[in-house]
Amino acid sequence: MSGIRLEKAGGFVTARFDKARGNAIDEPFTQELLKVAGELGADPGVRGVLLASAHPKLFSPGLDLVTLVEYDRAAMERFMRVFAEAVWALYALPKPVVAAVSGHAVAGGCILSLTADYRVLKRGGIQVGLNEVKVGVPLPWSVALLLRASVPPSALTQVALLGRNFSDDDAIAVGLADQLADADGF
Repeated sequence: MSGIRLEKAGGFVTARFDKARGNAIDEPFTQELLKVAGELGADPGVRGVLLASAHPKLFSPGLDLVTLVEYDRAAMERFMRVFAEAVWALYALPKPVVAAVSGHAVAGGCILSLTADYRVLKRGGIQVGLNEVKVGVPLPWSVALLLRASVPPSALTQVALLGRNFSDDDAIAVGLADQLADADGF
C-alpha cells in the first residue's frame, strides 16, 4: 500500500490519506485510490465513507510534480487516465462520502475533496481551490464536469478560470465546502 489507511468503526470507514510528502498524488497513490474505491463500493457492510488526512496541515497539495516531471508523454497519459478513473470511482461510490478537509486541498487535492457528497473544512485559513490555470495547466473535461456538479454557476469563473484559493466562509460561498468546523472538531 502506498498511503491510504482504512479505519473501520461499525459500518463506517475512514480512508485516511497518509502518504509521505503530504499526500502528493502519484501513480501508486492513484492506483490505491482506485482499488480502495472499488473495495468500499462493493462491501455491503460499509454504510458511509470519510475521506481524511493524517497530515494536520495538508489534505493533499495535488499531483506529485516532483515524480511526474520525469514522465514521458505516454506515461503521463497513462497516469492522467488512472487519476481520472480514480476520481470518478470515488465520485460514483454508492455510499455517502464526506471529506474532512483539515489541511490545504489545492489542485488535485481539491479535486479529491470534490468527489465527496459533503465537505467539512477546518476553520482558520485552510486553503482549498483549483490553481491549475495559474501554472498553465488546463482543467481536464472530467474535472470541469465534477466542478459543475459541486459549484454554483456564479462561482465557476472564480474557481476554474481565475484559479483562486478559498478559505472559511469564502469556500462555502463558492461551493468548495459545505460546512466549517473548529480545529477541535477534527
